[in-house]
Amino acid sequence: MRRTLYALIACLFIGHRISSDALRQSSFSFKRRGTSPQYNAASAADAARKLSLAPPLTAPKFVWKMAWNTGKFALKVLPYTTRSYVPVDSNVNLSVLYWKSIGGDGTARKMLPGSLSRLVTSRAGRLFFPRLHHQNVKIRSEYIDTRLREIIEETPEEVALRICIVGAGFDSRGVKLIEENSNNENGNDNGRDIKVYEFDLPGVIEEKRIVLSQSKLAKDVVDRVNLREIDLNDLETARGVLLEVVRGEGKEGKQRVVVVLEAVIIYVDDPTAVLNLLGEVLHDGNARDEGEDGDLFRNALVFADRLPKESVSYANEEEARSLLGGLDWGLELTDFMPKPGLASSMGVAQAQAAQAQVKIEEGFVDAAVSESQPEAAVPETQLESQPSPMLNDELPPRGTKLDEFLVLVCRCYAGAGLAHAVDFATANKLPAAAGLVPFAELPPLGQALGVLWVVVGVGQLAASEGGSRAMQQAGLILYGAYEIALTVAAWSITNDPNGNLSRLGAAAGVQLAVAFCFVELRRQSMNE
Repeated sequence: MRRTLYALIACLFIGHRISSDALRQSSFSFKRRGTSPQYNAASAADAARKLSLAPPLTAPKFVWKMAWNTGKFALKVLPYTTRSYVPVDSNVNLSVLYWKSIGGDGTARKMLPGSLSRLVTSRAGRLFFPRLHHQNVKIRSEYIDTRLREIIEETPEEVALRICIVGAGFDSRGVKLIEENSNNENGNDNGRDIKVYEFDLPGVIEEKRIVLSQSKLAKDVVDRVNLREIDLNDLETARGVLLEVVRGEGKEGKQRVVVVLEAVIIYVDDPTAVLNLLGEVLHDGNARDEGEDGDLFRNALVFADRLPKESVSYANEEEARSLLGGLDWGLELTDFMPKPGLASSMGVAQAQAAQAQVKIEEGFVDAAVSESQPEAAVPETQLESQPSPMLNDELPPRGTKLDEFLVLVCRCYAGAGLAHAVDFATANKLPAAAGLVPFAELPPLGQALGVLWVVVGVGQLAASEGGSRAMQQAGLILYGAYEIALTVAAWSITNDPNGNLSRLGAAAGVQLAVAFCFVELRRQSMNE
């Protein structure tokens, strides 16, 4: 039994390695909220390269789902190793905090509940995490952080900055901005006036206060985090809260407002109405000099989110430009970067000068508010179905001869499985052909392996006919590796040892043919 198990594990590994490149590079068509089966935007590798990051690993959907489920299980254990209060993982806000910690965000790591959580996400602990969900999150976070740094650097020192992070959740961005830019009450050593406001639902804000109070962050930093309750599905109330912040401070001098959205409007009832509200907030009191540096004072929206899908197809820059510019309070898209995943559109949009409300007589310039929102936790059901960000736009076309061959192999496997089932129940001839005793005389383990062989074989029928390409290809590898494993396992108990090599060669030969199809399909897609 032990030899059989070892052989099965070894052959599964070998089978995976044989087809790993082709399997990783193939893509799987499935639909979920916020995405389209047509991926014409840049891949995550392109986005990561532009941000000087390592790209997420290429992996099929089931690998992402397995990683998600493993992380979900860990979240049920790790936080409870502390005696302190464990925050509720509403909208996977706690999950996001872990992902950012695994991605190397030291501030997020200080906010984790419990010493074991911080140990697991330490530099050594992060070596055990493949670059999957957390790296996809890191891409959008790095984009926002980079654009915010650029805005801070380009804004003259005499201009006060008000950074509004909408839907902040448990994100660490607000704290990092305070740490990086403030060493005193109002600014850094150069006297910069930078204040950060975080907005979210009342329940989330209450949990965030507890997270910050129990964190390893410096108390003076925690005390300067401005948390405000807001519900973006209650637009009128939200409008009042946001305008109060924009109008309430900095009027003795020039002020620039930046609003940050990270995976937020995915969750609201009317995304377009929310964007229009933010446009109004950014234009309120937005005056700018007409001189050389006038544009530097324009308020801005920095976002990494899923724009309304009824207006913007998957990460389409021109449609995004049209949507934002066509709002009642139009915004000019000045930077755009697409990526796969839920938050597929990343960009910067500024308040349009033509619509600015000139209030120079009041002695200030309202600039764009870019609210940095921690990637609002991606709903579990959506993240479970999140595809490998690398696998989006390099699909070999379905219907090619090699594709048809793989479908034929699946059907042959299904037919073989049915034939084995009938034989096991009647004549018992097939085991004898492999040099074994009849099925009825096999030990219980042997019978169990035979039944599993039948089940896996029949499963190919559903995979090849009604399932996705992911199911089809994964099923082929699983069945082939299992067939080789059975051949190896039967080696030591066969009545006809002279035929072992030929039987193993036949089983391996079929898998080599399948592997060739994978590699050739990949080559064809690269040349198109």
